[in-house]
Amino acid sequence: MLGGVLGGLLIAWILSIFNFDRMFINTLYELLGLSISTDAYYVIFALLGAISSIMKKED
Repeated sequence: MLGGVLGGLLIAWILSIFNFDRMFINTLYELLGLSISTDAYYVIFALLGAISSIMKKED
């Protein structure tokens, strides 16, 4: 699970180099009216990584 969290954070960091974090935050605001920070962006990707890690272990 820790590997999934770190993997999610690594993917989020790599995508943020290409300003994907700003696009993701703006998209959430436009579609759902949610105003999140960059910290929440990283938490979302960490949770997605953890969830994917857990789901892979069930296979």
